[in-house]
Amino acid sequence: MKQSIKTIISIVMVLTIAIICMPMSMASEVYSGTCGDNLTWTLDTETGELVISGEGEMYDYSSEETPWFENRLKINSIVVNDGVSRLGDWSFMDCDSLTNVVIPESVIEIGSAAFYDCDSLTIIVIPDSVESIAFATFRFCDQLESVSIGECVTYIGSNAFEECVNLESVNIPDSVTEIGMAAFYSCESLKSLEFGKGLSYIYAWAFEGCSSLVELSFYSKLNTIGESAFNACNIKSIYFFGTQETWNNIFIDRKNDAIINATIHFLGESEHKHDLAHRTVASTCTVAGMEYDICLECGESFNIVTLPLAAHSWSKWMTRTEATGSAYGEKYRTCTVCGKEETDSIPKLNVIEDEKTGIEIEFDNEYNSDVEIKVEEVFDGSSFELLEKAYGGVKSKVFDISTIKDGIKVQPDGKVKVRIPLPNGFGKNSVWVNYIDSVNGTVTKIPSTVVNGYVEFETDHFSYYAVVEELSKVNSVSIDNISMSYKDSTTITPTINADEGVGYTVSYSSSDTGVAQVDEKGKVTATGKGSAEITCTVTDEYGNTVTDTCNVEVKYTFWQWIIVIVLFGWIWY
Repeated sequence: MKQSIKTIISIVMVLTIAIICMPMSMASEVYSGTCGDNLTWTLDTETGELVISGEGEMYDYSSEETPWFENRLKINSIVVNDGVSRLGDWSFMDCDSLTNVVIPESVIEIGSAAFYDCDSLTIIVIPDSVESIAFATFRFCDQLESVSIGECVTYIGSNAFEECVNLESVNIPDSVTEIGMAAFYSCESLKSLEFGKGLSYIYAWAFEGCSSLVELSFYSKLNTIGESAFNACNIKSIYFFGTQETWNNIFIDRKNDAIINATIHFLGESEHKHDLAHRTVASTCTVAGMEYDICLECGESFNIVTLPLAAHSWSKWMTRTEATGSAYGEKYRTCTVCGKEETDSIPKLNVIEDEKTGIEIEFDNEYNSDVEIKVEEVFDGSSFELLEKAYGGVKSKVFDISTIKDGIKVQPDGKVKVRIPLPNGFGKNSVWVNYIDSVNGTVTKIPSTVVNGYVEFETDHFSYYAVVEELSKVNSVSIDNISMSYKDSTTITPTINADEGVGYTVSYSSSDTGVAQVDEKGKVTATGKGSAEITCTVTDEYGNTVTDTCNVEVKYTFWQWIIVIVLFGWIWY
């Protein structure tokens, strides 16, 4: 006995250690889809890595419409594979857990607000292939500390790095000619900046609120510093690679006292004969462009003319609310430069209805003129035989639907929506729609939904359609084991799982009536000592059956043993 107890304890200890030592793992989910005509994306929530693959441009998105937006907080790193040429507008906004981004040399443009409000992003390296950094690209990236900009970038867009309050280091290459409006607004940790040799125009509010900025370096091609470009800065020293006369010709707009009051160190050469070339800076919808002549030798500008604002750069129309037969829809588009939104209504759909059945067809321009609907409910056996062959026993309603023009059946030029009133008694179980091809003898299940009492689906071809529902049925039955004393009785209470509204009957049987008898109501009577099995059978109105079996154990009580043994009750008891 002691040996058995030791054995049991050993087994328990081994199992306990095995359970404790089992590796803990979290469930991993992988999401994927498309994000461009030839681009795909994959997000592994265990690693937190979002991978963009393929060739070409990403789609442009509006705020909160990226396919991974619901899982954005699970993204720790982004890998853009070689072949992707453009990162779309708003593509990675609000990815608050993102710390690392890999951008390949194939990318030539980063869209508006691409990394908007990525709070955990600390370092970003922009490859030499990138030519344009658009509006609000890294805006509100609170943890961004360092930015390396490639040698092909010519324009840093408006609000590109606005309120990146921890940004300390930015290299601005010689290729950059313009810095957009509020591009580095309120980057409080910037201390010094050396602008590239190609910089000519700094737009309004570009560095406003950069309160730690104390030192700047400019080259001779600079010609305009916009309004408040360096407002609320603490600039002490400016190193200008040009002459004082060239500096005096730079247009410095109002609210730039930090520039005017700084100590300027002139590092340029003596005057020379200007070699002029004509330049044009295109307007945007928010910032006026300009035309001017510039000296190719020293970069000094002359004959500056301000250009009118450009028209908005609209995105494609997007549907906000679908039109129906009873209500207008709404579509919208946004300016990819300033974010302005424009809306327009979508006309109501055309609706034709069969008065007898209530079946409706909604369409836009899929018919070139007025059409009528014709519906005949089908009662012939062939359609129902095909449905029964496909699904077995089901409830169904079959309709021959057609559209008529000038007395002749016509088909729509594209997909239209069909709405069939849910037949009486349908809707308790799964409901779907089938297209029945009686010529070829085929039944095809098509996508459908049940909405507000209608079964809805889309089609580009009218013929025989069936609304089908699974029959209600009994699903399972369960009964518990029974322990009884001889001559006692009890009643079985079965647990029955059945679909709503289905009718069924319950029957019982005993494997040994000498031990236990059971009647039609489930009453069990102990008729002898021993064991027996009681089987409960539930049959629904469609002939489906489920069963369960319980064990009945019958024993003598103490006094019954006395009667059997002492009083020889076994002879008659």
